[in-house]
Amino acid sequence: MNRISIILLSVIILFTASCEKGRPLNMEADILSLDFREDIIIQPIIPSGELIELNVNSDVDLSSLTPVFSISEGAVITPASDIPQDFQQPVTYTVTSEDGNWQQIYTISVSNTNIWRFDFEQWDTFYRSYMHPSGWASGNPGIFTMNALLSQADKLAYPTYCSEDTPFGKYCVEMQTRKGGQSSLIPALIAGSLFTGVFKTEYAMIDPLKCPQFGIKYNYTGTTKPYKLTGWLKYTSGPKYYDADGNPVGTERDRCSFFAVLFSGEDRITSKEIQSGERVIAKAEMTPEMLAASQIENNGFIYLEIPFIYTESIPSGTYLQLAIIASSSKDGDYYRGAPESKLSIDNVEIIFE
Repeated sequence: MNRISIILLSVIILFTASCEKGRPLNMEADILSLDFREDIIIQPIIPSGELIELNVNSDVDLSSLTPVFSISEGAVITPASDIPQDFQQPVTYTVTSEDGNWQQIYTISVSNTNIWRFDFEQWDTFYRSYMHPSGWASGNPGIFTMNALLSQADKLAYPTYCSEDTPFGKYCVEMQTRKGGQSSLIPALIAGSLFTGVFKTEYAMIDPLKCPQFGIKYNYTGTTKPYKLTGWLKYTSGPKYYDADGNPVGTERDRCSFFAVLFSGEDRITSKEIQSGERVIAKAEMTPEMLAASQIENNGFIYLEIPFIYTESIPSGTYLQLAIIASSSKDGDYYRGAPESKLSIDNVEIIFE
């Protein structure tokens, strides 16, 4: 190595060491996400405050659960992540920032329940970009992925979002069908959706109907079973219906969807399986007649009670799941519908008997 090379190498080493030494220590002390080694939640939780409350199935053993945290860079959490804890009582965690000057105290409360009642008052933010009600999923991750391909001017508005247009509590869920087609990779129409389950973006280019995967484990006690799906809805159909190629379709009117399905198997269910009836034990589905016959009440919302129709008895000893699914366009999974169709839902519940 010649003299000039040695000098340059020395300068680089000194510069790198100086930069590293001069890096300010991080002052943030946050839990960024929470998951569990045990399969008790459908997706990691993004805390929206210092109190984190979870409802899990009644067969979950609260005496030994293993939380796994993602925290601010350089921060330390006590008790440590990935260590089993007894959650029969709330557990307190303290996050200390890398610079040691800041602390944040979180309380995690886990309760056993088989109650399916949702008021949509708690929301989580993902990637500082889109929101879901806690414990729910939507097609918004797909929009997030599409937006990465688009210019700022062409970016899509998220079709599922939090709204204050409700007479019940502070928030409800609003879904709006959006016009797409900004590029050859973007569908001509994108419906708003909400469901219990997960959205897997890895299937977007292979088989888009496999992106939304529906279901949460349901603990059947042998004495009670899903009886009715209830909820408050408000719906407005968009003015013009389009097919998947973006062509207007005569006098066709858009319709929303709202239903629940009970099914067997440890794998979540897809749209194709629901339509074929594969693994489906019972279904509670809103019909256009139900929507038309219901009396408009609070702030334009109507109340619906939809019975579960069973195609077979619940088999004993079988792994069961329940899914609730809603969309601003009934055929939105095939990219058909009317832009500006809007569905709002609140106070959704499954009643058991």
